[in-house]
Amino acid sequence: MAAHHMSLAKATFAASLLRPDVTKVSRDDLEHFQSMFDKTLRNCTIQNIQACKQWLLDNVVVSAPRTIALGKFLLSVSKHKASEAKNNSKSFLSRQRLHILYLVHDLLHHSKYHNQNVSTEETVIQSLRPILCDLFQLAASQRKSKVKRRLIGLIDIWDKEKYFTKEQLLAFQNSLSASPETSGSPLQPPSKSENVSLDLPYNIPSTHGDPSLPFYELPAANLMHLIVPNSSQPIRPAEVRALQFSAGPADESLVNALKDFLRDVDRMDNTFAKLENDSIPVEVDELGQVQYRNEAEDLTADTYYGWSRTFFAITAEPGVDRTAAVAVVPNVRGDDTANRQVIPRRLHGPIAGQYLEEENPRAREAMTVPIKTN
Repeated sequence: MAAHHMSLAKATFAASLLRPDVTKVSRDDLEHFQSMFDKTLRNCTIQNIQACKQWLLDNVVVSAPRTIALGKFLLSVSKHKASEAKNNSKSFLSRQRLHILYLVHDLLHHSKYHNQNVSTEETVIQSLRPILCDLFQLAASQRKSKVKRRLIGLIDIWDKEKYFTKEQLLAFQNSLSASPETSGSPLQPPSKSENVSLDLPYNIPSTHGDPSLPFYELPAANLMHLIVPNSSQPIRPAEVRALQFSAGPADESLVNALKDFLRDVDRMDNTFAKLENDSIPVEVDELGQVQYRNEAEDLTADTYYGWSRTFFAITAEPGVDRTAAVAVVPNVRGDDTANRQVIPRRLHGPIAGQYLEEENPRAREAMTVPIKTN
């Protein structure tokens, strides 16, 4: 799994650099940086640190989106790169994570004292600050006293240099003592007794995504209100902006919906373990669904493909022609040509009426018309 996460992290970071928003970075340059970065993780010499820092100053910190991508890359490396080698000692894992923080420190120092562009320091601080607590927590996770002393010394230097506020530095300090004790696997998921996230207050942000980012970097949900059903008209990029919300406490119904969704995701991720603990036989079908029978002996399956078992059972009715048909479903405006839905021909008759009525209360009058094909 570490190799998979690392491949994804490298690809995401590379994608941010291959876009010509400032200066496009060639793939050869990317490979050169990866080589320098790997050397720095293994051996944190002055030459290795400065070589990495200079490359980042020339190609990354000149752009806020690229610097944000760098922070995500460093965090992913700290989580997964250090645990790739199974034979690595705990002290070696801690040193690799410490070297990442040393690289961040050198970037902060250079951007403040050796850079003529005053905005560079602000870009580095604001872009990397969100991931620093996690980086400190990971570096201190092996409970090595020597490493922890160096981490505390690094925070003291940042305090003297005024890189961050007192509150932010205190958060970094607290992350050292709050680090979970692990054995090569950072940030283990909390147990049920420790998982109190569902009891925390839920606040709606002012925007969904960073308004300064280009449309292709925004969360996909920002496209939803621009999608016109049954329309082939493409979405105009200029209209894709970060959604604006009224910041504040979330409505109770929204919070409950989110909690239900998180429970569903947790159940899907832990289906095998839960069922095995309950001594329930588990199978996996051709679609990758985890199948088992509940107390009523009804077949139950969890999947993320979006097809319910009820709909699949209807479409799988044996002995019916698979030729497609069009069901004309009147919409709420009464225009029976504006809303058409393609359904399998096997849904003709009472079954089709039942299914369509579940989807649309006005669909009882729906008619199915076979499609003529050449």
